[in-house]
Parts: sequence; structure tokens; C-alpha cells
Amino acid sequence: YSLILSKNLGGSTFQRLLSLFAIQLVKYCVTYLPFPAVIMECVKHGCRWYSGVNRFEVMVDDHRWAYLAGGRGEVILFIHGFGANKDRFGIFLSAFSPCYRVISPDLPGFGENIPLNSKSYDIPSQVNRLNGFVDAIRLDKFHLFGFSMGGYVCGYYASEYPDRLLSLSLMDSMGVTTQIPSDAWTYYITKGRNVLLYKTPEQVDELMAFLFYTPPQIPRHFKEYFAREGKRVYALRKKLITDIMDGGLNLLDNRLSEIRAQTLAIWGAEDRMVHRSAVEALEKGIKNCRSVIFKECGHLPFVEKPAEARRIYREFLESLTH
Repeated sequence: YSLILSKNLGGSTFQRLLSLFAIQLVKYCVTYLPFPAVIMECVKHGCRWYSGVNRFEVMVDDHRWAYLAGGRGEVILFIHGFGANKDRFGIFLSAFSPCYRVISPDLPGFGENIPLNSKSYDIPSQVNRLNGFVDAIRLDKFHLFGFSMGGYVCGYYASEYPDRLLSLSLMDSMGVTTQIPSDAWTYYITKGRNVLLYKTPEQVDELMAFLFYTPPQIPRHFKEYFAREGKRVYALRKKLITDIMDGGLNLLDNRLSEIRAQTLAIWGAEDRMVHRSAVEALEKGIKNCRSVIFKECGHLPFVEKPAEARRIYREFLESLTH
């Protein structure tokens, strides 16, 4: 969070001073206070306040969807990645809430959206549930932004419901066959280990090395906290991964031509989770697709390159003709 805040120092003098104060406060709390859960909860609510969003919920069939929403104007629906939740985009939302209505839900199986053992959480099933959520909150047409697994969901959604989208943005998205396998996939094939599943502080470090070009320095007590949380939901996440793999990891290969929305692909050049050669497949398969690849950036451009990422996405939105 300090990394994100430190790179979002634009705006008014008050906003810059507030950001600087928040940076120092978060750094102090993370380094010295032995209460990771409390600190994370405070930072979460601080980011919501900064972005001008509030929490809402709606029941859709068997799942209770909690989501963040705020702002006015055309709707941008943000979809998080695996193991994340509605708060993962942090204050990235603040760049768009002044001019757009931003909505960020917990996908079923993540965050507060509790999964059911009797249900499958493969990508097509998640897309159907997402469309039910969209109907429940009465969205008409909207912009769709997805990251990693969320990008896979968004790409499939765009091919299934092309008339509902004003635009599509995919950030380091899963879902297509890459010419060059990612480091994470090679590691899984050779070692039999999925880095998205972790139980120990050492495995947290391992995941950070796959996610970031420059991994952040995380205090030991925070890594222990993340490890405990990872152990607590280990069986659940393993089921979700199994459902996704059984349903198909590359379903977009044969669906890209069905995507009619103007599309932006944003990638980190050093992404070790989804190789940047995925961009070539997206550009080849989607009629109206443009791309931006950030140098010295891993799987999380909105974290490692937040100012650049928000500028690129804002310029894309402003360039659209509906």
C-alpha cells in the first residue's frame, strides 16, 4: 500500500500531504506494530475512503455478492485476480471515480462471496454468475477491466455477452495459450508446485518473487500473518484452482474472434505468471485490440507502475467512440 501511495502523489497540495502522511503512517505501523490484521483492515478502509467507494451487497441465486461502488458516470466494472478480492485494486480506483462509476465485486469463492462445495468455479460458471450480478445491480452497458484470472473471466464474458460492453481491458490476463510458457507454469510442471498456494513465510517470499519485478520488503510478522491466512484457506483455494484447471485454462483461444469491444491489453514485460507473449495472441485474435507493455514490471502493473497504468487506461477510455 505504501508503494501505491508513494506513486500517487499527483493532485492538490492537500492530497499530496495526505498521501505523504499516509505513507509514513503505514510504514511505521507495518514495521513496528505487531497487529497485521488490524493494520490491513485500517488500510483497507483508508483506501476505500480515498477512492470514494462504499461497500454494498446483493444476493444473486446462491451467492451473496459484496462489492465496492462509488463515483458517477459510465460504469467501469473491475474484476480481481485469483486469491484476491474487491479491495485488491486499492486506490487505483481513485483515478477513475471522479468521472466514472466504479464497481469492484468479490467473485464467488473469494473475499466475502462464500463458495459452496456443491458448485463448480470454472471460468464459464463464473461468467454466468457475473452476468447474474450485472443484472441484479441493473447495469446496462459498461466498461470491463479484468486482472489475471479476472481478465480471463472478463475476456470470456466479452465473447459471451458482446453487446453489453462499452470496452474491455485485460491486464496480465490468463486464458490464452502463450507462445512461451510462463515461469510459474514451468515451475508447476517441473516441480509440481503451484505458487498461488502457500502455507509458510518462505512460500510467501516465493510468491512475491513470481509476482513482482522488484519484490517488496515485507516484515517477518506480516509474512507470518499472510502464511496463516494462506493455510486457513488452502483447501478452498486448491478446490478453486482445480475447478479452473478442469474447466480449461485456455478457453479464450477459440473465442477471441467473438470479442467485438474495443480492447486494451496491459502487461508487465517481466511477468512470470502469464508470459507477455499472450499479448500477441490477443492482438491477433481480437479485431480492435491495442496493447501497452511496461518495462521492468511484473504481474502487477497497477502496483509496480500505478501512475503509468492509470494514465494509459484513462487515455484509452477517453479515446473511445461508442
